[in-house]
Amino acid sequence: MLHNAEMATTSDLISLARELGASVEGQPENVTEALPRLRALLAGQTEVQVVIETVTALGQAWDQRAAQLILDHVGVDHPNAEVRLAVARCLPDGVESDSPCRDAVIEALIILTRDENSAVRDSACFGLGQLEAASPEAKEALAARLSDTDDDTRCEALLALARTGDSRASPALQERLSGDPDDVFRLELLAAAELGDPKLHPLLLRLSEDWAGDDDVFTPALAFATSRCRPGVEAQATKVERALVARVNTLLASQGLTVTTVGDYPRTELTIHGVEQRDSDPLNEIWTERDPWDYPLEQEAQSFAQFYATETEEH
Repeated sequence: MLHNAEMATTSDLISLARELGASVEGQPENVTEALPRLRALLAGQTEVQVVIETVTALGQAWDQRAAQLILDHVGVDHPNAEVRLAVARCLPDGVESDSPCRDAVIEALIILTRDENSAVRDSACFGLGQLEAASPEAKEALAARLSDTDDDTRCEALLALARTGDSRASPALQERLSGDPDDVFRLELLAAAELGDPKLHPLLLRLSEDWAGDDDVFTPALAFATSRCRPGVEAQATKVERALVARVNTLLASQGLTVTTVGDYPRTELTIHGVEQRDSDPLNEIWTERDPWDYPLEQEAQSFAQFYATETEEH
């Protein structure tokens, strides 16, 4: 690896950034050593391709410290669209719910949702969804993109907004699902599943009839969305949640732990009493990729109990 960046050519610096990116991708033990070298590459750097490759390498580190370096050294108002795209794509990587830089990352992505470049807007909306950003500012930014002229951006914004349960997602979906079936996007079906809104059920059934006999990537997405939006789904979900809580509590009884639910379908979570847990831990979510009408109760109960038992041992 190069050690004197000042003597290196642009080609050398690009190669170094790529080499550092490869060294940290999936190898967290190398991140601490690589970050100072990546920081040195970014500091005062004006060569666009070097900046892009270095930001990409920082994203490969999947570490909140790397996200902070991007925030510190590359502006969301960079004049080059490819640089801004790299920032939008890489900023969320490795940022967790308790990361100190999370709010700043979300703020940067919100700005990038308004970028003049559609690919940047698309990636920024995807990033907000990746971070499960649900602040009023984040939801406003996503809602503003529901009428975006770029379909990819609009769909990513819709999916991210649906994940927050924002009321503006359902009317937007109803309008889309009421139109030409050939114009429906897979991400819109995923958004419908995230909402679990029975008002969407007749429209999803219409699609099922129109697409009868098809077998492609849309088929399972449509089936899942249709089931999750089925009339009576809230009552079914409540029934499952009660049975899940009872079973998990039975499994944890010997450890003096209990769980209860917080929130409502399809964003209900389990919360544990008797051990500290992180807020909004994905492992607390009951309905992620799960169907209330076909819920693997014992499998999920065992998984939750094992997770909470491990948390207890760690504390």
